[in-house]
Amino acid sequence: MNKNTIYKSREFLRPSQVVIKRRRKKIARSILGIFLGLLLVACFVFVMRMDFVKIQDVRIMGNVSMKTEDLKSALDQMISGNYLYFFPKNNILIFPKVKILSELSKKFPRIETLHISIEKNILELSLTERKPHALWCGDSFEQSIDPCFFVDSQGFVFSQAPQLNGSSYLKLYGATPLAMQASSTEDVLPDGNQPVPAWQFISEKEYADVQSFMNDTKNLGLELSALELSDSGTYKFQIRNNGWLLTSRNVPLIDTIENLKAGLSNDVFWLKNKKSLSQLEYIDMRYGNKIFYKVKGQ
Repeated sequence: MNKNTIYKSREFLRPSQVVIKRRRKKIARSILGIFLGLLLVACFVFVMRMDFVKIQDVRIMGNVSMKTEDLKSALDQMISGNYLYFFPKNNILIFPKVKILSELSKKFPRIETLHISIEKNILELSLTERKPHALWCGDSFEQSIDPCFFVDSQGFVFSQAPQLNGSSYLKLYGATPLAMQASSTEDVLPDGNQPVPAWQFISEKEYADVQSFMNDTKNLGLELSALELSDSGTYKFQIRNNGWLLTSRNVPLIDTIENLKAGLSNDVFWLKNKKSLSQLEYIDMRYGNKIFYKVKGQ
């Protein structure tokens, strides 16, 4: 071997050329990895868009007064379109279940419970509707509105009521929340019907206490037909056909009814007489254990 051959071999094994060669191999592997990655993504997108993983139909169960067409129309809007331009929202694996539960409850306040399941590419929507228990008829007795709105047994206002002349429903009055006035939850139907306000008018516990109190007063001869919740902290009950019963919202109603029972058994025994009851103007129990009352003409 001559000197020229030795020199060329040493030049061929120069470190800089080894580095370049390694870089080229690394770039080639990176390009190949990117290509394979894109290929896998394309295959995944292709599979996710195939019919066998798409929702083929929608089934609504449990609705009574709500139209199936309205519910389906709202649901179709939520599962139309794609995620990130590629993945269809009506895919049974990635459809927006949480959004559907939330948005449908907002659009249709009449819905009380809602359950979603998938059965052989069919989206099944099972629901129960709120049942009317009382009526909300405005901010106060003086600002009564007509028609009124239904309130369920949990104190939630959920739907406009029809004209109900001589209705036996308890009538509730009280201001709507400021947040409600600014931005209300609305029952906006696809057919363009008038929006219906919906909100928690009174807490479930407080409403249950009111119901219990009214049952107790009825047993004492005072039948209450309406209630106004005042911002000043007063319950203003309307005694059916006559007078008012005023109590404090800051005092538990269970204590108020005990005070009323004690009063009836002692000083205001005249209330047991129906003739006197028909002349009642008001009973005021907002001041501790004291009971103030007034009979018309006195």
